[in-house]
Amino acid sequence: MWLLSALKVTTGKSLIFTSKSTSQVAVFARLWLVASACFALADLAFSWNPLAAAPYLTQRHAPVFRDAPALAFGVFAEALNGLVAALAFLWIAGGDVWRDGLLFGLMMWGFWVVSGTMSAYVWLDLPASVALANVAFGLPKCLTIGLGIAWVHSRGRANP
Repeated sequence: MWLLSALKVTTGKSLIFTSKSTSQVAVFARLWLVASACFALADLAFSWNPLAAAPYLTQRHAPVFRDAPALAFGVFAEALNGLVAALAFLWIAGGDVWRDGLLFGLMMWGFWVVSGTMSAYVWLDLPASVALANVAFGLPKCLTIGLGIAWVHSRGRANP
């Protein structure tokens, strides 16, 4: 809870609660879990296609990649992605599912896909055609995740 207090001081905005309400903690925990699951499912569903995979997955043939992923760390990474996504979503959430979902999806697309793809293009010698396709395929993926998180958040507020 110290993290949430620090974020409130930093942003001047209460991200989830002002009192220690268990229902609000449950809403946040559910949002974190769903965000983590959305990221994991998106990575699983799109990792097979180099045009739609996360930018760092497009270079599997490079010698720095393992033959098989480190699954324990992968679960931790998806949980961390979910935590960051849940906190970021709560910072922009305003109550309208479509607005919140589209805004959050665009925010994720900009920070995650565009910046990650451009970094992969600069540092990992990603072909320009693959980079552009990755950015294009990333937009519907991020919008879907954003709308899913917004929908779960709206349901959690209605039924804590």
